[in-house]
Amino acid sequence: MRSTSSTRLSGLRIVLFGVLPGLLLLAAFAYLALGFDRLEDRRVLVRQNNAVLSTSDDIRDAIQDAERGQRGFLLTEDPEYLGPYDNGVSRIPALIAKLQSLTADEPDQQQRILALQQSLTTKLDELGRAIEMERAQNRQAAIDLVRTNIGEAAMKRIMANLDAITEAEQTVRETRRQRIFATERSFTAISIGGGGVAMLAIAWSAFALYRSYKRSQAAQVALQATLDSVREGVSAFDPDHRLIAWNQAFATIVRAPPKDLEPGKPLSGIGQLQAGGTVGEDIQALDRRARLAGKPLLVEHARADGTIIELFHNPSVAGGFVTTYSDVTEQRRVEALQRQAQKMESLGQMTGGIAHDFNNLLTVIVGNLELLKGRVGEDKRAQRHVDMALMGADRGAKLTHQLLAFARRQPLEPRAANLAQLLPDLTDMLRRTLGELIEIETVGLPGLWNVSIDPHQFETAVLNLAINARDAMPEGGKLTLELANVRLDEAYAALHDEVAAGQYVVVGVTDTGVGMGPDVAARAFDPF
Repeated sequence: MRSTSSTRLSGLRIVLFGVLPGLLLLAAFAYLALGFDRLEDRRVLVRQNNAVLSTSDDIRDAIQDAERGQRGFLLTEDPEYLGPYDNGVSRIPALIAKLQSLTADEPDQQQRILALQQSLTTKLDELGRAIEMERAQNRQAAIDLVRTNIGEAAMKRIMANLDAITEAEQTVRETRRQRIFATERSFTAISIGGGGVAMLAIAWSAFALYRSYKRSQAAQVALQATLDSVREGVSAFDPDHRLIAWNQAFATIVRAPPKDLEPGKPLSGIGQLQAGGTVGEDIQALDRRARLAGKPLLVEHARADGTIIELFHNPSVAGGFVTTYSDVTEQRRVEALQRQAQKMESLGQMTGGIAHDFNNLLTVIVGNLELLKGRVGEDKRAQRHVDMALMGADRGAKLTHQLLAFARRQPLEPRAANLAQLLPDLTDMLRRTLGELIEIETVGLPGLWNVSIDPHQFETAVLNLAINARDAMPEGGKLTLELANVRLDEAYAALHDEVAAGQYVVVGVTDTGVGMGPDVAARAFDPF
């Protein structure tokens, strides 16, 4: 039998060759991980510097294209020379916006960009005025404008502004590159030196630990690998309700901190399954119910954050039990969407049938009213009544059109349109409709994308929202209409089945009214 001193020495060797190398390796990995994060941040900044330089070059090309196009047009009077001019002018606003976004955290560059914008405004104004004079057959005035050297001076300032932006960005980029090179050299040295030492120590410790704990580790690894391969959370408890085994999915679902997960841990107080009760309390009550019922139980818990956890509790004859946990939140959401889709489909079918029959009735009513109008003669009062009846029938026809559109029996009339162009007329209509107590503010975006839309249905939808906003502001208030470009990514589309990833234009309608309660907000997008 090995002596006590020999046993202690063996244990000390295991600590020295097992724990210390592991700590060393962990420290090295932690340092490298943090360093790699910093390194990647610096690389991102360098890529941002490159983007600024590339955008500056694009602006330079665009203004030069615009100037060449203007001069070619003035010299030849050939409109084809305006192609480079139009292309350059149209590109400049987006390039300036991109440059501002890339240098948003650089006040000095923002000042240079502001000076660049002023110079560009002067230059583009000179180019545009000369072209308009040439188009108006005032060639001499256009030539005189060019000879004033206003445009040449502005062009020199533009080039100077771009050179200043480029020089400043190159200086910052070079500094960041030097830091990256220094960090990479440090990582290489640490990786080679520390990695070699750590690998030698790990090799020795792995050999010693493998000989000492071969059987126990093999069984534990096999059990844990089996549990971790299961998608659901799994926990097993002995007859004394102490933790035997679990997997990572269990720790994640029940939100158990690492200190709560160790063999022999009592059931009570492990993690948090729902607000106001621990997993232990919930499982103990479930275990009593399952033993009284004499069979496994399947129950659900809804958390305060909306997450739904499904528990399958299976007690054993010896007194222990195994409980599995599944996050069925997404499954329940999909089921709710399917039920909503079925409800909307049924509602659409019913609405379409009613609207179709109502439209037939309106056809008969309108036809008879038209015949009656021709027979009332000079009776003004009778004519007025007939006109009012026809007006009501016309409103009913519009309602029928909307009902059929909802039921997808009335085709919409989508066309390519720019909502920014529709906004002025829509704003005028809203001001007449909402009255003087409601202040209307519009927020547009330069370069708004075109969309495929039925303009009439769009105006109707916004008008309905505005009327609801007016009802929420009986004492007056402010209504804001905002248009903006937005890109919905794959992650957003995965959470919203009704949309596909891509580019969209968002229409925001906000007001300063009393708002909606939770019950009303939940039904805000229901039809009618």
